[in-house]
Amino acid sequence: MSAIGEKRNRDHLHIITEILEQCQKPQTKWAMVRSLNLSHKMLVSYLTELEYTKLIETQSNTPSKRKTTPRGQKYLRKFRELQNIADFSAANPCIITNGSIKDSRQIKAKDCSSKTKNKTI
Repeated sequence: MSAIGEKRNRDHLHIITEILEQCQKPQTKWAMVRSLNLSHKMLVSYLTELEYTKLIETQSNTPSKRKTTPRGQKYLRKFRELQNIADFSAANPCIITNGSIKDSRQIKAKDCSSKTKNKTI
């Protein structure tokens, strides 16, 4: 969660993920523009991409609303899995040296400076 007034830069994947999360319940473009803090032009660009890749769909009974598809739900699950892996890696830094895994906080400078031969495949 960002602090009030703090500028938040999001990359393409995070914006897509935020749209998919919001569209788990059918949403209008206007609701998405307000809650995602995107311009209408940017949102339309993302929605076009997401509809083309079948991650969201227009509701047949309410054509002004978009909803995340089962494929979009799968994308969200996989994205969260990758985030959990990345968060775990950041919280538990380790380095592989001489075939064993060590906590990076316990490695001495001499362990990292040893030269290894590069094999050409």
